Amino acid sequence: FEQQFSQKEILKMSNTNIEEAIKIYEYCNVNNINIISVYDNSYPTSLKMIFNPPLVLFCLGNTENLEDELSLTVVGTRKPSDYSVKVAKNICYELSKLGFTLVSGFALGIDSIVHQAALKNNSKTIAVLGCGIDVNYPKENASFKRIIAQKGAVLSEFLPGTKPLPVNFPMRNRILSALTK
Repeated sequence: FEQQFSQKEILKMSNTNIEEAIKIYEYCNVNNINIISVYDNSYPTSLKMIFNPPLVLFCLGNTENLEDELSLTVVGTRKPSDYSVKVAKNICYELSKLGFTLVSGFALGIDSIVHQAALKNNSKTIAVLGCGIDVNYPKENASFKRIIAQKGAVLSEFLPGTKPLPVNFPMRNRILSALTK
């Protein structure tokens, strides 16, 4: 299992400043952010199976939602056509009605529609971020994050305060693909 970590991840772990780690822990504790280590029982089993799994996850919401057997990741363009919006709404609404936990990337466009369709059905949804869990990106979805956390979960592998850099999104995508069957 340890062999799955990249040299970069191992180096990052070994160079961690304990004072900084304590500050992050305290910040998360005050803000009700769960910290899940790759060695915790609540760490998603499916993520342990991928190459270079995140060492730590930050989660708002119920960590049990991360192990739902009936789940599906749906992602799409940030600028969908009217037809794409209609189709995504219908498909995701019906899937959530059937009990699927819908997972998406919290971006504008199709990703937001996925989360909205699940919540419209009072179903679970999981948002995986490409930034720190406390960063409001996209700004248009800021208030939406807490709503998702009440019914499902918001998840990030990035430290609180991490900006939404372009390099983060391919990393986020491996989590999106691994969380569902």
